[in-house]
Amino acid sequence: SSDGNTIIGAAEQQYEWWEPNRGSMSSSRGGSNGTGFGAVSPDAKTIAWGYAQGNIQIMQPQGGLWKNLNVGKVQNAIFTPDSKNLVTANADKTVRQWDYNTAKEVKKLFEAPEAVGKMAFTPDAKTLITAGHKEPILREWDVATGKEKQKIVARSEILSLAVSADGKFVAIGGPDGRTRMWDLTSTTEKLPAAGELTAKDLETLYKDLTETDPQKSRKAFVTMMVNGKAAVPFVKAKVVTTAKVSVDPRVSKLIKQLDSDDFEEREAASAELAKIGPSAETALRQALAGDASPEMVTRIRKLLSKEPPPLTPDLRRVLEGIELLEYLATPEAKAAIEALNKESLEPRVQREVKAALDRLPK
Repeated sequence: SSDGNTIIGAAEQQYEWWEPNRGSMSSSRGGSNGTGFGAVSPDAKTIAWGYAQGNIQIMQPQGGLWKNLNVGKVQNAIFTPDSKNLVTANADKTVRQWDYNTAKEVKKLFEAPEAVGKMAFTPDAKTLITAGHKEPILREWDVATGKEKQKIVARSEILSLAVSADGKFVAIGGPDGRTRMWDLTSTTEKLPAAGELTAKDLETLYKDLTETDPQKSRKAFVTMMVNGKAAVPFVKAKVVTTAKVSVDPRVSKLIKQLDSDDFEEREAASAELAKIGPSAETALRQALAGDASPEMVTRIRKLLSKEPPPLTPDLRRVLEGIELLEYLATPEAKAAIEALNKESLEPRVQREVKAALDRLPK
């Protein structure tokens, strides 16, 4: 597990859960089929075991959860960094995301050129690194779009892989017994030296961050990293101008009307808040955390459960820009993220800013 306090292992028809600090086995269970793979969630509360016939068993030794997840024949599975979902590498070359509590598929992430054998997330959950069973190639995937960002050719078959805590490096193990490190931020193309970028260059590179051509978007990202001194204030300004929201002055009154004695007034308030959309989310969540009546709680939860509108290209660039600031992690980049965290931004952007700030070393 990520905290180093739990080890899981499997052999033949038995899998075991160990707590090294206790020096003893905490739990074990046998099965009628040979175990194929195992995964432990980052919060160390849940185990997933895969079997030869195709199903996955989900186990929470401390909480008592035990269920089968029928996902078809899979090669491997890992938990998402927030421990809420399971991602499977299926035999049909697809990679899929599942809510293991409801046993329902969340979405198909992408289809790889070859069946995926090994997988690892970057800590921010935006990128999934995969390796096939036969081809000695690492592939970097954008989780949001399902697009391949870049590929790295290794020297031999990839037997294991892991991503560093800062998301910048991947380590792979091969049959020669060696571990090799790869820099995910590097590129083989010649990049401009620091200080060579003009304002026009920055505009072009920023636009290219959401290019459908993964090589072009990767080059833009790395070029802006190399020129971090110029990129930080540029990205900060773009985030503010693109994602800053002004709250509709009616929101506060409409939220109060959700608890009106008049049913029609409650319905009208719900409809208006739904029309206002994401800019009302922060106020709705604040009301939900306060002294809200059962009626208000029900209506707010219904409003918050609505699917948000798709990200526009501009908002997608903003999220890429926040990722860039986090990768840079310079004092200037950290200060920019801290400043953005104090702004009133589009809720999805606001959450990403806060998450980036939380991930940065204190």
